[in-house]
Amino acid sequence: MIGTHGRQVPWNAEVGGVIVDNASTFWPGESKAGPVQISVCLHELPDGSRHWDVFVERGPEGPLWSMRCDQRPDQTAAVDIVRLPDHRRVWLQSGTRAVSGGRGTATRVANGLLTNVGAGTADIQWSDGRSQRWTVNGQSLTCESIIQDSDS
Repeated sequence: MIGTHGRQVPWNAEVGGVIVDNASTFWPGESKAGPVQISVCLHELPDGSRHWDVFVERGPEGPLWSMRCDQRPDQTAAVDIVRLPDHRRVWLQSGTRAVSGGRGTATRVANGLLTNVGAGTADIQWSDGRSQRWTVNGQSLTCESIIQDSDS
């Protein structure tokens, strides 16, 4: 697996002082567990580059399951992903924050609730009313909009 900063790391390894404890890129938690909080943050680095980080709650306490995307995942059909070490819960909160180690800033751009529906698949209800189904397949993420039937 390609880990943080493009280096190879095995699953269940320590990366940057944080244990990467998920043996796959599947969503955290038990199948059909949820809903749990999810947030997407735009991470702008000092060199002018940027990417998006996705943070998913594992439960009411503890660290967040995390991945990095080169495109904003809630506004694209498919995107490559890199599994990141677990992160602090602060990334579920709104606002802009400095990233540790002088690595730029991160701003939450989307948040919502994620519900696991099967291995590698989750439904997301975004706070702005959009609904999506995300499917992780290896190192790629497929995002489909869910059309809500109108009963009017």
